[in-house]
Amino acid sequence: MKKRRMLILGSVGVLIAAGIVIVTNNQSSTAQADAELGQVTRATLSSVVESSGSVIPESDVTLSFDTAGTVAAVNVQPGDRVKSGDVLAALDTRSLELQVAKQEQAYLIQQASYSLTVQPDPAEVAAAQAALNNAWAAYALAQQKVAVNRTDQVMLSCLNVENARRTYDDAVTAYNTYLSNWRVQVYGTYEVSSQKAQLERAKAAYDQALATCHLAQNSASDDTSVKSAWAQVQSAQVALDKLVNPSELTLATAQAQLDQARQSLEQAQQQLDEAQLVAPFEGVVTQVSAVAGGPGSGASIGLADVSRYHVDVLVDETEIAQVQAGQEAEITFD
Repeated sequence: MKKRRMLILGSVGVLIAAGIVIVTNNQSSTAQADAELGQVTRATLSSVVESSGSVIPESDVTLSFDTAGTVAAVNVQPGDRVKSGDVLAALDTRSLELQVAKQEQAYLIQQASYSLTVQPDPAEVAAAQAALNNAWAAYALAQQKVAVNRTDQVMLSCLNVENARRTYDDAVTAYNTYLSNWRVQVYGTYEVSSQKAQLERAKAAYDQALATCHLAQNSASDDTSVKSAWAQVQSAQVALDKLVNPSELTLATAQAQLDQARQSLEQAQQQLDEAQLVAPFEGVVTQVSAVAGGPGSGASIGLADVSRYHVDVLVDETEIAQVQAGQEAEITFD
């Protein structure tokens, strides 16, 4: 069954092919009767995208002063060729140079201060240690003086108390004896008597002696000289500790002050550098508005790199798909 089917299909294919040949031959015969013969040549078909634009230098800059001042010199004019690093114009920099010098001096001083904070001067350490030793010696001497003089001082100050008390007691006895006379009571002479005046003087002397004794006793128990000497010891110890072992806060403060001084110096140096217009590349001066003696504000100098050019063109969005990187472009000029 399979073989018969394949044979039938094969017969049909032959008949179709034969029919085609017959028809083709008939058409070819008819076309040859009416056709003209010609030479076949090769040609290149191209699709062109056209646009217009402008030719500009590879680099084109306008330089202007960032620092206020008076223009001291203008070294170029339009059309001059300059090299990279050439000074095109400059401001009067005398005040700026003075400011840089002041900031540099301040920075050097702050740098020395920071170095001494991190690593103290051996001479200062020795002086601080000597001051501490002297404070300890003064404190020991004060204690010694107090120990030696305390008893004598109190004894001398309180010696008159007993004598004054005896004198006062004698005055009281004499005054009482005087009051016992009836005539004194009748005539009232005790109010103006010498005995009463003597009693008052003896009482005042006794009170004064007692107060002096109490003051000496209090001074002995609360010696100011010893306390003052001990305060000197503590102060000298703190000064030595700060010098030898500075705290984190002290180090951070010194570092911050050093950084601030460096930033001030860099800012002053930057202002001095900005007082010059320097060519960033080799090129041709295109325009100059700076005038010597005039203000630096608004003054400018144009510079173009004419060693290389490029063309800026706009391509329509309907044709941009035909443009690819690497394609050659043909440029014509008016």
